[in-house]
Amino acid sequence: MMKRTLQHVVKMVDGVWCGSGEDLARTCDGVVTDSRQVRPGHLFVPLKGERFDGCEFIPEALAKGAVASLYPKDRPVPAEWTANGPLPLIFVDDPLAALQRMADRYRQEWGGRVVAITGSNGKTTTKDVTAAVLAQQFRVHKTAGNLNNHIGLPLTLLAIPQEAEVAVVEMGMNHPGEIAFLSRLARPDVGIITNIGDAHLEHLGSREAIAAAKLEIVHGLNRNGALIVNGDEPLLRTVPYDGAVYRFGFGDGNDLRLLTAERAGRWQTRFTTNRTVHPLTVPLIGRHMLQNVLAAVLCALYFGLSESQIQQGLQAVQLSGMRMEPQKGPNGMQILMDAYNASPTSMRAALELLAELDGFSIKLALLGDMLELGAQEETLHRQVAHQLSPSWLDGLFTYGSRARWISLEAERLGFPVDRIFHTDDPQVMAQALRSWTKPGTVLLVKGSRGMRMEKIIEALRGEGSWTFGQ
Repeated sequence: MMKRTLQHVVKMVDGVWCGSGEDLARTCDGVVTDSRQVRPGHLFVPLKGERFDGCEFIPEALAKGAVASLYPKDRPVPAEWTANGPLPLIFVDDPLAALQRMADRYRQEWGGRVVAITGSNGKTTTKDVTAAVLAQQFRVHKTAGNLNNHIGLPLTLLAIPQEAEVAVVEMGMNHPGEIAFLSRLARPDVGIITNIGDAHLEHLGSREAIAAAKLEIVHGLNRNGALIVNGDEPLLRTVPYDGAVYRFGFGDGNDLRLLTAERAGRWQTRFTTNRTVHPLTVPLIGRHMLQNVLAAVLCALYFGLSESQIQQGLQAVQLSGMRMEPQKGPNGMQILMDAYNASPTSMRAALELLAELDGFSIKLALLGDMLELGAQEETLHRQVAHQLSPSWLDGLFTYGSRARWISLEAERLGFPVDRIFHTDDPQVMAQALRSWTKPGTVLLVKGSRGMRMEKIIEALRGEGSWTFGQ
């Protein structure tokens, strides 16, 4: 993480110091925006949201040992704060802009290489796999969780240890221009676009607009670096980048192409490519997961890793939670938790995997709303039902007002009514699932983040203190 004297930090943020002169020699060894996460030595950045004002938590942050806090210069400091002397505050025009400016300058001071990953789906999985593989040769830092927006990316950059050689970061977006801003901030040496899906149609309107937004990653991309894209996506056939462009995928003509793939145990896949001599094994399943793996392998080849290093890295992969995560359910049920987020593209991929999954006598799908789809949301939800067949799916459970369209369309298409269950009540859903908790049963859980699908499973297990209806 960033370790700088407060005197240096003041310069990084173009701020004005308002504490004692002696404090300027103290060292800042981390940056946080949440007062609950403050540890001694941290710099606190008070952000203002719709429901909170970070400035109100400055006394708490300093009491916990923060060495200083940013402070908006046009806001008076409460008199009671300075009754015993000046507080270690750095006056800035805007704390968020100062956070971003500090991250930009630390990125330049650090000087390591950055791999930036964007795409409609698979960003976090690709980040996890890429980091695990590159770690076989380099000291690697990666985005924690999915800190991938205008606040999360600066925090990720500021958390890079000085001794790290490579940082693997995510870039997310909802609107045009956001990826361009993040790319200029991170100054990546390698950019990866995993795919172009349907997420954020509500804000962007079309897949073409989504592709254009993802391609903004080139705005900050090192001209002597590389852009790695999904070569199976027609919207990425032409890219506005003058540097090296490499493509991965399943089709002919890709620089890295999948040749064969087979299950190697219940939750592992063995595969071969046109650029590797021996089969590689990864603890992931699903065709869409292999696309993410191919992106990571191609990145590793670009960095010069050997095939043996790549294999060691693939075996060391640990995915962030709720991304096609196998979990034990009650009474021997197996849960496939893929509820971090959902779009039509990722929903299709998850259901394809469930259909192909062997070793289970009963297969169930718990599907929640897909959010941010705009005017096409009913059509896109109803399309999901066209994938479902009673020949491989034993029970369809839908949760949420939009997911209701999935069950209605499935019924219209002839899916047995007695094998469909819908509710908008999570407690009722958990109760409906209880009769299916038995060995040999697998339950796919998929829905947008806002649906909090994991809470239904916690209730099914009898875990947690979550109150239904909240």
